[in-house]
Amino acid sequence: MDLSQTSDGAWFLAGRPLHPARGALAAARAELADQGLDLLGPDDLVLLVGLGLGWHARALLDRAPDVNLLVFEPDQNTRALASALGPNLDGVEVFGAENDLLAHLAQVLVYETGRQVKVVSVPAYREGQPELCNQVETLVDRQTQRGRVDRLNRAAKRAQWLGHLEQNIKYILELPDLTRLYGRYRGAPALVIGAGPSLDQSLPLLARQDRGSLLTIAAASALTPLARVGIHPDVVLALEAKDESRQLMMADPDRTLVAAASGAHPNHFRNHPGCKALFHLFPWLPKVLGQGLAVANGGHVTSAAFTLALIWGCDPIVLVGQDLAFSQGRTYVQGRPGADDQPVFQTMTVPAIGGGTVETSLVMAGYIDWYREAAAYLDQGGQGPRLVNASAQGAWLPGFEHQDLRSVLEGLASRQRLLERPLEAARKLAAPPAWQVGQALSQARTDLRQGLNLLTRQGIAALRQSTAHDSVVAELWDLIGKEDQAERARAVLEELSQAMTRMAEVVHAHA
Repeated sequence: MDLSQTSDGAWFLAGRPLHPARGALAAARAELADQGLDLLGPDDLVLLVGLGLGWHARALLDRAPDVNLLVFEPDQNTRALASALGPNLDGVEVFGAENDLLAHLAQVLVYETGRQVKVVSVPAYREGQPELCNQVETLVDRQTQRGRVDRLNRAAKRAQWLGHLEQNIKYILELPDLTRLYGRYRGAPALVIGAGPSLDQSLPLLARQDRGSLLTIAAASALTPLARVGIHPDVVLALEAKDESRQLMMADPDRTLVAAASGAHPNHFRNHPGCKALFHLFPWLPKVLGQGLAVANGGHVTSAAFTLALIWGCDPIVLVGQDLAFSQGRTYVQGRPGADDQPVFQTMTVPAIGGGTVETSLVMAGYIDWYREAAAYLDQGGQGPRLVNASAQGAWLPGFEHQDLRSVLEGLASRQRLLERPLEAARKLAAPPAWQVGQALSQARTDLRQGLNLLTRQGIAALRQSTAHDSVVAELWDLIGKEDQAERARAVLEELSQAMTRMAEVVHAHA
């Protein structure tokens, strides 16, 4: 610990003056005078780097009693001294672990809209512990950028997703929702297979594995490389808004169940002759349809496969080919259709499997953070499955065990359990009746009209406050950033309402 007290009662941090012996609160106020705090909005947060004895936190609260104040102080002894010797800081959330802070930043900057985080540090911490200040600023910048990319992606693809959903409503009336197999495979191990470049190294091991006692769930982009060595996964998932049905050409209709997101390109359903199923990415859609669960994901298909294994109760869940980095200077496994379709504009380095660092993209760094958050969430209750990353190369995933695939497969080989394959289980699931879907769509339209009326009478702030998180109205909060964009909110609500009307027409015709 770098915090120390001199004989006259002053406190220093790494040799820099932190609190004077007298007038500590006044000194803290003076140091915070030029931090630009007057520019913050009511929903924004202040993140103070370094707690000291708490006088700077107290000064912030006195200056703005309604401020949303967070403090990051990883040193346990400093936190104890502040509690014993410092001012009252009731209501201030103090984070001591980077993972906890990162999860909170993700909630604020990625999953909520219209909010900002202002990082504040005082001279003693900036000069005495510059690495701590840089660490926090990097975390905030990374989550800010992640949230921006996510919102831009959603805004750009909104009309496309809704258009696909309108075309896919007929499949919703015919195909089973895989989340209705909730808990069906409790305790069964699952391999979740991505199309990262290290999958090349894992294919020979996977080809020799007897998969009778475990489930294999693969990204559509990994299907062709798997099929070329005789591997036919139980389930293959697709969620892309653009037409990537070429990735499904190698699916064996007798052994592999093809499942696509309800908002994915319709050709993912049209172009496969075998047994098909679906899943939903929009949190409000299962409520509209009256059944199933939304499949939480980090924006890429392997994270959706991970969640599906979690919903099914699989344990352990083992990732393979999930590099999330430019292993060997490549983005994908050899032989993946469309491997060179996605340009990379911005890169960064992250910790690598086996030590050192590896280069990744800003988008893939967001995927890494999503896995970190998922692992931390599952660890909270202590009841989550064992999470293993058996990818041969790539980014280190916090919260996951990292093991050699050969060792993992040898450990699973001793399990003797006959499983009903998802292909057969899905055939026993009935699609929702048309009348039920029709009623749900009617209710959704009613919710949207009520939302429009509330927006007109009381404004966007009242609409935001009254919206349930799983309501169809909640879809617009992924697209509306600021409280004052009422016209934008109105346009999105109208667009959603029209889409629900057109889908209802299809349902009624089907009935």
